[in-house]
Amino acid sequence: MSAPRYSFYKRVLPSSCTAFSSKRGKDIFVSALQNHGLKAYYALMEQHTTQSEPAFCGISTLVIVLNAFSVDPKQSWKGPWRWYHEDILNCCVDLEVVKEQGITFRDFSCLAICQGLSVDVRYADSEKGSVEEFRSAVRKVCIEDTADGVFVGNQNKINLVNPPVGNNGTPSHQSDNAEEKSDTDAAPDALQDILVVSYDRKTLSQTGSGHFSPLAAYDPISDSVLILDTARFKYGAHWVSLQLLHSAMIPPDSATGRSRGFALLSRPIDEREQHLSNDLLPVSMLFQFKFSEEAKNHQADFKKFLESRDKSTTITWEEVYHHWTRGGSDPSFVWRMIEPQFKPHDEETTNLVNEVIAAAQGLLSSSTSAKHVVDKSEEVDPCLTGCRPNHARTLPIRPVEAIFIVFLSVLDKDERRKFVASALAAGQSKMGPAEEKLLTVANIVGKYINMAATGEKTLV
Repeated sequence: MSAPRYSFYKRVLPSSCTAFSSKRGKDIFVSALQNHGLKAYYALMEQHTTQSEPAFCGISTLVIVLNAFSVDPKQSWKGPWRWYHEDILNCCVDLEVVKEQGITFRDFSCLAICQGLSVDVRYADSEKGSVEEFRSAVRKVCIEDTADGVFVGNQNKINLVNPPVGNNGTPSHQSDNAEEKSDTDAAPDALQDILVVSYDRKTLSQTGSGHFSPLAAYDPISDSVLILDTARFKYGAHWVSLQLLHSAMIPPDSATGRSRGFALLSRPIDEREQHLSNDLLPVSMLFQFKFSEEAKNHQADFKKFLESRDKSTTITWEEVYHHWTRGGSDPSFVWRMIEPQFKPHDEETTNLVNEVIAAAQGLLSSSTSAKHVVDKSEEVDPCLTGCRPNHARTLPIRPVEAIFIVFLSVLDKDERRKFVASALAAGQSKMGPAEEKLLTVANIVGKYINMAATGEKTLV
């Protein structure tokens, strides 16, 4: 007895879609395998999950993507384990509102950026979102490089039951080093790009309206893509024509008035890469240092500003604040030079970092020269100013606190300590371990500014 077409326990796919587990679905899968169209499939299938709320398709899709990329959320999920779950993705949206309304394409993009992903958004009614561009993106994400040793059909077929044996008695396709072989087989391939689609279900003759899902595979022979539907309580994974899916992205979203589309998501840059670190600098507990050409230009500009001012007077907090907010027009401008550090993993370091941030906040509130600036400054929501990369995975430092530490960094050692002591006295406090750590952070930031701006290779 077949399942009813409309039910609250799964629904039968319309004729426009082919169930992944059907005979034809399996045939398309074999064709995709033979034509190298499964590059994204394995990592995504390992993490495919069912959305925990009826309107969580966008949130759940991003969870699948982040876990497929092996992104560390930098915060606990259950017990000591760090893992992406829908409840973590609350930096750009109110999850209680999402439960009722879902999210827009822009919200999805912002959430992805805040978790450290690079996002290339294409609206289907634009030239860059055309069906040709969509097919090109699908091929980029799903078609494997045949030079990577992909085995196709009977070509380069590996016998996993009775593999050929080499002269030393080990399978000829395996390494002689058992430990090396084990490490290689245990580590998943690093997926670089994943494609997510936002579309109207009605165009596919499905029930419902707007929906998000990742694309896991492409068969160039039938020109079909595999949708890993996150609403598995309703529809399972299924194949659909690439052309039809693109058509389903064109109807406007009633919440935005714009078409839907597709987003090419790329894994985050390794946190240890040169643009966010330098082996010659001590590690700062609060900041990551940038060494891109853009950052160097901003640092050099700051050095020129410092050299051009009247040297007979000590630089003031207001001057530094004015420079790093572009006169108040860009409160987040300082993030073009430095970025907040990633959240620590252990409780002890987390507590220490929070104490140092609290010390900076306390000094800002106590300092008579800084207090009035802080009082009229507002915390900037990164999601309203372009979505700061990794916002949700980094320390909760506001731009105003970062600028304050930059201000401390340009004072000489004695002036820096005197300023902090004076601010503490105004608040009837004394120098403590957190303030000492803050002075150390300011010292490192000062070395970074000098190194990056002058092109020096050492700290001496």
